Amino acid sequence: MYSLKLSNLFRTGFLILLVSTTSCSVEDEVNTLEENSTYENTEDLFSKRKPKSDDDVCTPEGNNTSRIYTFPNDVNKTTVWATSQIDDRTCAYDYTQETFNNLTYGVYKLKTNSNHFDNLQPRIERPSRAVNTTGNGSYVLISGYVTIREAGHVSDQWPFDDVRNQSGSYFIQAKGKHTNPDIGSNDPAICLLLAKPKFTGQNQTSFDIYREEITKRGGSGTTGRQMVFLTNIPANTRKFVSMKNGFNANNEQYVNITIGDTDYNWIVPNSIGEVNGLNQVGTQAKIRFGAYRCKGGEADILWDTVNQSYNEVQ
Repeated sequence: MYSLKLSNLFRTGFLILLVSTTSCSVEDEVNTLEENSTYENTEDLFSKRKPKSDDDVCTPEGNNTSRIYTFPNDVNKTTVWATSQIDDRTCAYDYTQETFNNLTYGVYKLKTNSNHFDNLQPRIERPSRAVNTTGNGSYVLISGYVTIREAGHVSDQWPFDDVRNQSGSYFIQAKGKHTNPDIGSNDPAICLLLAKPKFTGQNQTSFDIYREEITKRGGSGTTGRQMVFLTNIPANTRKFVSMKNGFNANNEQYVNITIGDTDYNWIVPNSIGEVNGLNQVGTQAKIRFGAYRCKGGEADILWDTVNQSYNEVQ
């Protein structure tokens, strides 16, 4: 384990409000880890909590004590500093790398009930640069190749296209704050790509890819999110994925996705919110990628050839 070592951390009191619903993606929390940050209010980010002792879940090699760390010779970091910071909230596995066919992959593995830092779903993710300008042409883009070997799975009564369905793992998500932080999460996910496994016998042989998207700013659960089927990809198949989170004229925010050679473009709703009837306009664009959510079994997702670009227009 190569832990990120930081000195002179300023410790302050803080309050975290956790909202529990059947839709896992509303577990978003503020992640203030940014370039040139003074690292104030980061006690939660870098807390060294007592590792779990559940031998059925945790492993010695996966039971990291620092939530944020870096990895030597990291093939998934880009030229932007933020992507070198690995947010690891699973005690079953750490981020690692595998090389085969002369290509090195970043490996993101999760196990159900393995988050040893908070009460949210397990994850190993990286942040992009946060773009805090909303002028026409502002954006952040992450692209790379994704290979899904396994996704978390739970059988329940809800169909795949229902946000209450518990099957699947996220592998990339677009995040974006809006003008009224009293509506929804302080750091909301606005669009997530979710891989739901299809089975042949006991084996996961392909994955239905859904875009879980908000229907209004701050939306959660069945009244604020919906599932949109995009495509199906075979298991153990290297597939190009790109996500661009940005702004057009008049503060119109979009999330444009490419899977393989097919584009899936989407305009984020600037919906009327519940507070004072105000139009809730986006104020930020950022992305997180890796693996997130595992409500049953394990998830095993690979990334390679990751690139990032961004533009900031006032």
